Amino acid sequence: MAFVSVTQPIDTTSSIGRLMRSILMDFAQFEREMISERTRDKMVAMARKGKRTGGWPIIGFDIDAENKKLNINNVESKQVKEMFATYLKTQSLSATAQTLNEKGYRMKAWTTKKGFLKGGQKFNKANLWYLLQNPLYVGKISFRKEIFPGEHSAIISDDIFSQAQKLRNSNGDGKKYKKIKERTHTFLLKGLVRCAACQTTMTPCSALPRKQERFYYYKCLSVIKQNKSACQVRSVSAKALEEFVIKRLRQLSENQTIVDRIVNQAQCATNGELPIKNEEKKLLSAELGKIELEAKNLVSVLAEEGPQSRRRAFISERLDELETRREELRSKLLLLNAELQHLEMRQLDPEVIRKSLGNFLLMFAKIPDQEKAELAGILMREILFDGLNNKVSIKLRPLPDMWSDVTTLEGVFYDRKRWLP
Repeated sequence: MAFVSVTQPIDTTSSIGRLMRSILMDFAQFEREMISERTRDKMVAMARKGKRTGGWPIIGFDIDAENKKLNINNVESKQVKEMFATYLKTQSLSATAQTLNEKGYRMKAWTTKKGFLKGGQKFNKANLWYLLQNPLYVGKISFRKEIFPGEHSAIISDDIFSQAQKLRNSNGDGKKYKKIKERTHTFLLKGLVRCAACQTTMTPCSALPRKQERFYYYKCLSVIKQNKSACQVRSVSAKALEEFVIKRLRQLSENQTIVDRIVNQAQCATNGELPIKNEEKKLLSAELGKIELEAKNLVSVLAEEGPQSRRRAFISERLDELETRREELRSKLLLLNAELQHLEMRQLDPEVIRKSLGNFLLMFAKIPDQEKAELAGILMREILFDGLNNKVSIKLRPLPDMWSDVTTLEGVFYDRKRWLP
């Protein structure tokens, strides 16, 4: 594909034009990088002066947009002090969040310049973890892991803030994300499992009881962000759920009803499109025949009247139009024939589908775990775990959903009582 500019000397069909394009692209990239560097330098300079470098508003402070300063909100500052005091007293993020929510406290709420209301959500372990380690509350600015003295006033004393940080580190709140490095299990259903009880995603977790092997499980995010009372199901064994799902997928190649449904759906779609495409091909072919007939007649008239014909210019112009239209119709027919060939190939045989599924699952069992996880994400849209009714819903992307009763495997799914207190 060639590019020609009518306002600048750029024509990629020539070597000079391609050179000009490359030069302009290099200068554009250079300008972007310079703007980025200037912005970073400006933010560093603002942080060193103790000024706010941007970001969302935080509870306890109001933003003075004109002077670019943080002013203490007297009402919210009392909530911040109570937040730190409650955490030091209960020594638990979940207990602190529950106490603050019961008193009606909420996260910072504000209105954007476009008039949209943001924030105001309930407290949970995640946002409390962020707030308790924020140095803004002791009158400091954090930027790129560096701490600078801020020009705003402190809400919390350095002593209380230090106690909160020591407590976070001692009870593991500050180290919870490092446990991911210790995992050796590849979670095949990562990002796919949802809890039917609390309607939240179930995320991969692991536990290492004393003098026991490590256990892997999927845990509800509602329990992670709040506490155990947020969901009745809470968790499910990762290995048991993954083995159960893979076993049910193998039934695709053995279940005649499911295979027939797949074939019927494909056949219905094909049978509905084929007549429309054939009719479209018939119309295009008819128009192409008319154009070729008209062009043949015009050439005959021009041959009879000779080169001195007064209608020579008109006939030549009309022939050019017919030639352009003929090429368009030929291109459309070429694409249409390819679509028709594809639709005809979609006339499926149930036995072929069954064998293909069997070959896929056989290959699935032999590939590395990381590739299994990628293929699982391609094949399945969602795994809905209903721990209250002992059911698992496997929602496949191109295939019908399957509900299976897991009552007989209840002991496997709920063995968390053995390894999770």
